[in-house]
Amino acid sequence: MFASDVEITPTPEQQQLLLGPQTVSSLKAADFIGNQQYIDQWIVMWLTSTAWDSAELPLCISESIICDKQLQQLYKQHVCQALIENNIDWMQTHYIVPLTHIWSFVDFEQVSQMMFDFLWGQAKVPLLLGAFVAYARKLHQWRVFVDIYGPDACIDYAARQQWYGGLEYCVTEGAELKDIVKYCVRSAQLFRLVTLYNPEATSEAFEEFCLQRMLCRVEDVALVEEWFFVHGYKVQKIL
Repeated sequence: MFASDVEITPTPEQQQLLLGPQTVSSLKAADFIGNQQYIDQWIVMWLTSTAWDSAELPLCISESIICDKQLQQLYKQHVCQALIENNIDWMQTHYIVPLTHIWSFVDFEQVSQMMFDFLWGQAKVPLLLGAFVAYARKLHQWRVFVDIYGPDACIDYAARQQWYGGLEYCVTEGAELKDIVKYCVRSAQLFRLVTLYNPEATSEAFEEFCLQRMLCRVEDVALVEEWFFVHGYKVQKIL
């Protein structure tokens, strides 16, 4: 006997389910007899409904989305729309096939805390997206991010964004500050915070100060100039 000689015949009960409303029971009947067309139609309907919990669904839903490019695209469109709308209810009941690079679709300024936490539970924000996390200036997101990757890996993002709150968190968590001074010379608040911990003064930081001073971007020239003078760097007078 060969596989081609075997045919699955739906029972009267299964036929009745397939002819009736689209339910989990009818979906399971279609899955049992291998009615892929019905499964695909059921998925299209399911994407616009929150009537079922993902735990109720058979594996044919996720497997069909993975195997069918059109369903993949439709699913991705609905996921992105839910992210834009911060529709956490939809995500919790439908996000059964993780998207590759899901965080690339997230607006860190607009995403809600609940949505951020949900996505974080699915996949961590890559370190390379730290600039976007810092730019959003949301301490909850930032703390979660820094606690995973460490303050040394993250402080550069906060300093470059001139974000006091994010920088302060990294400083209090013990980040190395020597290479951060150069990003703080423009802001008196940031400069006071960083130099409070007596970091090493470097030629690179001093040169950055001289450049920003020449461009009139240093908020408190006397403050920064005095600190560098104490550490052995003398500013030449600008004619």
